[in-house]
Amino acid sequence: MHTPSTQLRRDVSRWGLVALGISGVVGSGWLYAPMEAVKQAGPAALLAWVVGAGLMLIMGYCLAELACAFPVSGSSAQVSSATHGRGMSLINMWLLFFAYVTTPSIEATSIVTYSAMYFPQLTVGKEANLSHTGQVVTVLLIAFFTVLNFFGVRWLIRMNSVITWWKIAIPASVGLVLMFTKFDSANLTSNGEGFMPGGVQSIFAALSMGGIVFTLCGFRIIGDLAGEAKNPAKDIPFAFFMSTLFALVLYLIVQLAFLGALDTAEYANGWKNIVIPQANAPFLAILMVAGLPLMVKILYFDAVISPGGSCLAYVGSTGRVVYAAAQQRFAWNILLQLNKQGVPVLALVFSWFVSSVVVFAYPKWTELANLNAAAYFLNVISVPVSVVVLRRIEPRSRRPFQMPGGMFMAFVAFASNLLIVYWSGVKSYIPVIVALCVIVFCAYALPKLRGKPQVVNAWKPLAWLVPTALVVIGVGWFGSEDFGGTGDLKNSMDTVIIAVLSVPLFWMATHCAQPADQVRVELEHLRAEVGADSDAGAAFRH
Repeated sequence: MHTPSTQLRRDVSRWGLVALGISGVVGSGWLYAPMEAVKQAGPAALLAWVVGAGLMLIMGYCLAELACAFPVSGSSAQVSSATHGRGMSLINMWLLFFAYVTTPSIEATSIVTYSAMYFPQLTVGKEANLSHTGQVVTVLLIAFFTVLNFFGVRWLIRMNSVITWWKIAIPASVGLVLMFTKFDSANLTSNGEGFMPGGVQSIFAALSMGGIVFTLCGFRIIGDLAGEAKNPAKDIPFAFFMSTLFALVLYLIVQLAFLGALDTAEYANGWKNIVIPQANAPFLAILMVAGLPLMVKILYFDAVISPGGSCLAYVGSTGRVVYAAAQQRFAWNILLQLNKQGVPVLALVFSWFVSSVVVFAYPKWTELANLNAAAYFLNVISVPVSVVVLRRIEPRSRRPFQMPGGMFMAFVAFASNLLIVYWSGVKSYIPVIVALCVIVFCAYALPKLRGKPQVVNAWKPLAWLVPTALVVIGVGWFGSEDFGGTGDLKNSMDTVIIAVLSVPLFWMATHCAQPADQVRVELEHLRAEVGADSDAGAAFRH
């Protein structure tokens, strides 16, 4: 009789990681983000993609330093537990799971929405929101991708590598065809109003509210599969860089094509009031006006394949986040059970159930994308903090990969994450913060009421989270109307205030860590886990 294993298999190659990163980045985002970014920044949306890619790469290298040193499933969450205790791990696991579990819902919703061309009963209203029938179909679609993941990561990587090439080719082809058939260079200066009609603040708005960071942060799946990478020390940093570079080039092509294909009348009332027929499928409308019926058919087909590849990848990644949560006893032990292919099947089923709930709760792509970004960047805000703490406590420890720029770049990553959360809008991050307060309260109070051991024994390492949350909420209340505030802070003063206050917040976060001896004990436990795999263990031993 087969005995279930609890050891993940190292089957993912360097280019398999790159393909997964690209698959995570190129999903439904290319179908929606170019128009949403233009609404916020006009032609300066092109610059916003460059800024966004730079910020994502800095964050990716922070993740890479931790993932290479401790190549285990959910490495960043497990290291944050070592540096700031189980309370931080509890919060990060909830945030990461929520960010990941919403992604299959977003991608599957995109597929079903585009399919409404042939099955109109799937959507309702002018905004083409999912009907009840469409929601049921979306849930079944996520179930289909969940079952595909049961066959193991090796099969998943092989299938995803094929899908990835298609996902690159179609957006690039649509962009290039539009640039050669329907391109008005006057749109790049808003017909005389300038390249950046909304000022610098509009670029910040495009990053989060325009869907850019949601789209680009798809590379995060690379770090989560560190426990299944063949050679994590070399392959993870390479995969972060290559997937970000591919994504930037591709989205610049797509964004430029979208801008050039617009008619002046469509943005005559301002970029925020842009009017495009079938705005739920902007590229489709543009291709129809351009008289390209063949490209219209290809686009419809790609509207299934591209989001489908991302959905396939994120369903698997979400299951592994649940697996890591169970390893830390934040979820039921039964979720640790693996099948013969080394896949956490029960964790995948649990993730599918939550994704299904999300489908019925959030019908709009843009709002869900903002919520997703707020949850994810609140989660990884502790990553650069952990990088600094580990360098201070173990300065001589060998690191297979070390992020360039040292402490300064770690601070840039911290400040960037905090700003991205703010730029996502008060309607996105306030519900997440409130939910975290409820979770922390329950973790403290419920075991006490039941007379059981507390899930978290030390809350002092979490003290820095309180002023961090208060800064974001306080500035958000008086900040730009673009981000849901009253508009009292003008000329990007809200962004400047948060950037300046990030300095003391970062200092406080790095000095709220657990005692050095306790951190070392926790790190040895992680090393023992990796050391069980001789190939991975040899890469980071002292």
